[in-house]
Amino acid sequence: MVLRAIERQMRNPKNEANALPDELSVEHLLPQRGTVADYPYASDLPLQAGETTEACRARLCHTMGNLTLLTQALNTAISNGPFNEKTAAIVQDSDLRLNAWLRTRPNAPWNEDDIQTRGGTLFAHASAIWGRPAHLHPKASAEKGGARKHFTDRIAALIAAGLLHDGEPLTLVYKRKTFAGQLTVNGIKVRDGVYAPSEAAKQCYASTGSTRASENGWMVWKTATGQSLRDLLYSIGESVDGDERSSITA
Repeated sequence: MVLRAIERQMRNPKNEANALPDELSVEHLLPQRGTVADYPYASDLPLQAGETTEACRARLCHTMGNLTLLTQALNTAISNGPFNEKTAAIVQDSDLRLNAWLRTRPNAPWNEDDIQTRGGTLFAHASAIWGRPAHLHPKASAEKGGARKHFTDRIAALIAAGLLHDGEPLTLVYKRKTFAGQLTVNGIKVRDGVYAPSEAAKQCYASTGSTRASENGWMVWKTATGQSLRDLLYSIGESVDGDERSSITA
């Protein structure tokens, strides 16, 4: 039920209005019986206190970030094989928005890090469907006072609106040099970490020897179609008056 609701939420006016089949089955992207040879462990597992590597995988295997919807025929056909073989079949036969991101994902294994990242993406869509009452929202009082939204909230809003997706490539141009970034639910990933949009831009500038102290990352990071993040925010009624400049991960 939850996955079907998120599938509907992910759709936008650019998508065909296809009705969801009545009979869909839940598929584990990292199979319940997948082998470590086909699905190597992440280098930095999110182990809980006293948890083994195997138990950590088993726990994450059943979380939302590892689940999708397929027809039963497709689910049966892909079985427990290697991830790249599974996704090739899904891309070939699935028309669901839940699976559209696989068309542009790099050819790489699937592990616990990927599960948690996709879980954050799905959570952003779920929050747009089942938002908590305003008076219970932890940021309600701050926002009433005029404090601007945290950059991760803005990213979540763009993902929930279907304007961006987790893992989407972004570029910026500085001094005639093009820099590549990747959108994540936690910020923009560049070579050495994940940062707020402005800090990600500054990291790129620094590689040219620049000492520029500030930048509005929402203006300079652009999608493959040339739209800035600021323009996308404006399209959903969000304004940009600046940008948090702290690093998320070193």
